[in-house]
Amino acid sequence: MKAERIACKRCGKWMDEGYLLEKGDHGSVTPTKWIEGRPEKSFWKGLVTKNRRSFVTTALRCQGCGCVELFAPEV
Repeated sequence: MKAERIACKRCGKWMDEGYLLEKGDHGSVTPTKWIEGRPEKSFWKGLVTKNRRSFVTTALRCQGCGCVELFAPEV
């Protein structure tokens, strides 16, 4: 995501960049990811992710109204 300032589409105040946290096994933490396609159950891992495109999400939160927008740029 670019470092440019982005205004909220709802109220016009500035948005701050951040991320959503994903808790994994054994206390690990990582940013959330966008996964291509619909969720498909997997016996071993909960959901199938193999052979699907994935991108780390970036979250922007409005300083005024608290609205959150998610982006998953291809890096």
